[in-house]
Formats: sequence, C-alpha cells, structure tokens
Amino acid sequence: MNKSECAWCIYYTDETTFSSKDGSPFDAPQIDVQALAESTPGGKRPFRVNIRQDHFCWSNLNGWYGCDWSGLWDYLMHYKGPKAVLFGRMATDKQFQRITKKAFDEGVG
Repeated sequence: MNKSECAWCIYYTDETTFSSKDGSPFDAPQIDVQALAESTPGGKRPFRVNIRQDHFCWSNLNGWYGCDWSGLWDYLMHYKGPKAVLFGRMATDKQFQRITKKAFDEGVG
C-alpha cells in the first residue's frame, strides 16, 4: 500500500469520517463509532467493514479490531504499547442503515 492509499476509515453517527489519511489511530475521535472499514490487500474485496461492535482497539500488529467489554479489559490490561480505543454507540435503525450503507459503498475512501 502506498502513502496515498487509505488503510482504514471510521464512520461516525453524525455521518462524519476519519481515516488514516486524516491522522493516526491516536488522533481519531473516540466516540459515536458506527462502522470501521479496513483495506484488505490481496483479499476478494479491496476492503472489509466491521459493524455492531462495542469497541474497536488498535494493535500495531493487526490494526483495528472489534471487541466487547471483556475484550476491552483484556486489551487494556495485556496489550503492550500505545493504546487507542474507539467506542461504538447506539443509533436509530435509519441512521445505522444510512451510515453502514455508506461504509459498504465507500470503504476506505
């Protein structure tokens, strides 16, 4: 992946986005996440979209991954290195469908 390509893109409840082009995982707004798209070089599709997660945690080895409360605590207690956590939030069905459609259509932008 070259520098002009985007590695990931976060989709928020207010329909804004934040991607790897905008800053590091540690710069991303942490709340109101609805979806997170990540590039999949060599995959069947150029990206995958992760939805319906309580939290997303950053790993220098694996990038973003979704987890529940237990996974969050495990990450906070055991992961070595800088930590970044995003928090999902409930949205209306209409909002969620609109945002996730955008994520599946646009991917990493």
